[in-house]
Amino acid sequence: MQFLLMHRDVPVLQFAIFDDRNWARIIDVLNAAHVPVNMLVQPHNREHALNEFIDHRFIPQSRSNYDVIKALYKAKDAFELSM
Repeated sequence: MQFLLMHRDVPVLQFAIFDDRNWARIIDVLNAAHVPVNMLVQPHNREHALNEFIDHRFIPQSRSNYDVIKALYKAKDAFELSM
């Protein structure tokens, strides 16, 4: 499945996550000036940095109303909800 990472209204990069959800692969960087900061710190390994960024974008299950939010968006888990 393909996704578009946005920074406010700025398209930043296109990436794909496959069914196993183990790794996001960068398809195209659309605006390098707006990539997540950790991608600037780790320019030699941008995909690893992107995956670290995505891993920290989850809504924690301990958040109040987590189940309500998950049901509202018909998401099966926190990963799907964050996407």
